[in-house]
Amino acid sequence: MTPVLCVALGMAISAAVLHGALGLGRPIARTYLSFAFIMACLAPHLYFELELYRVTTPEAAVAAVRYQLFCMFGVFAGVLVFIPAYTRVRLPRLVVAAYWSGLALLFVANLWAPYGVWLSGPPTLVRSTFRGEPYTGMIVPPMGPLQVALVLYYTSYLVIAFGCAVSMYRRGARQAGLALAVALVLVFAFAVVDVVRDSVGGAWPYVSEFGLVSWGVVMSVQLAFAVRAQAEAVVRAVERIEAQRVQLCAILAALRTLDHDLDRPLRTLEQGLAALPAGGPGQGDPLGRERRAVTRLGELRRTWRLAPSPSEC
Repeated sequence: MTPVLCVALGMAISAAVLHGALGLGRPIARTYLSFAFIMACLAPHLYFELELYRVTTPEAAVAAVRYQLFCMFGVFAGVLVFIPAYTRVRLPRLVVAAYWSGLALLFVANLWAPYGVWLSGPPTLVRSTFRGEPYTGMIVPPMGPLQVALVLYYTSYLVIAFGCAVSMYRRGARQAGLALAVALVLVFAFAVVDVVRDSVGGAWPYVSEFGLVSWGVVMSVQLAFAVRAQAEAVVRAVERIEAQRVQLCAILAALRTLDHDLDRPLRTLEQGLAALPAGGPGQGDPLGRERRAVTRLGELRRTWRLAPSPSEC
């Protein structure tokens, strides 16, 4: 078990560092930061799993499981932020408040209960081997109210997260929604194995953490695809802006050519209008409209000259 858990630990740490770096850009990306937080909390959970397989007393096993639950609550907290941010589904405030309150109560119960939230009583330790490597197996007593509450909390939010994935798929984000749905199914399947293990008094190694690692791998790949898609969108936007810049420069060049071609006729027209006499008293100016048009043309020419030249585009 040690090599497998060490590989999973390295993957969790790597994912936490990578997605943390992606999330700390400008603007802050809650999706990547929350995922990095999940992976950062999963890493010590895996470490305490290693410690659990090395314990020699029930007291040490209870302590290791208690610390694992604290790390798992950190994972839950990250998931409560990640799922809405990733799927862009706004959950009702009452539901969000209920899950945050439930998480706080479970945290306190894990501190207060003599055997934590995962165990209802002292476990029985059994020495076993896995692929030739000895480890300490743990047979737990039947579930009590706290354990049932933990399972219900965990399962109910998995159902909500799966519903968010389905909603995402129906909105048209099929790849992203399908990736989340598949990852959640993996998490649920591995968790069911652990629940069955404890229910029948099995002593084989726990596997729920591998469900979380599998979820992390699937979502890491999907988030990497999302980063690539964003980069490609930026490239396409830059190409459109460059094409628009070229079109604008062409328009400015045509305007300057027009200004150059109109320079001599417009000056001749101004001089001709200035030489013509205005109307007599009470008759108004019969050429007032033409004079205003020439003045307006002069103003437009001055505006064109303030624009950047084609060489500056």
